[in-house]
Amino acid sequence: ASQSALNATMTEFATNWKDLLNGNSERSLPEMTDECAIEAMDLTKDTLGSMDGKLMKIVESGTCDSEDVTEIASQNPELLSRSNQVVQILKGSMTCDEEPAGKTTESAARTTAPEVKAVFFAVAVACLA
Repeated sequence: ASQSALNATMTEFATNWKDLLNGNSERSLPEMTDECAIEAMDLTKDTLGSMDGKLMKIVESGTCDSEDVTEIASQNPELLSRSNQVVQILKGSMTCDEEPAGKTTESAARTTAPEVKAVFFAVAVACLA
């Protein structure tokens, strides 16, 4: 059951990402045209891409080793911070010229995109199973 939940989370994440960028009229999401937000999303995707090999290994096998978990955990704060920056830009709370002032990993984790946190939660569940 946890493997199918993990696969569903990964699929949902990819769909949501595509809809945010390209728009989806059924979800009332316009195509993203703000270069600032697109650049922030690209940076987030680059960070996630650097983790992709380890994450997909866990998704596909349903298992993980401590080295993979350590590497993912070391990159997680940057991913959460970048994800939070995207959310803040989309909310209009900050511009591309601003750095997320006073944000810690904990505060980023509490306010970032739920889909990103769901992926990491699902990976953690797969590792514990």
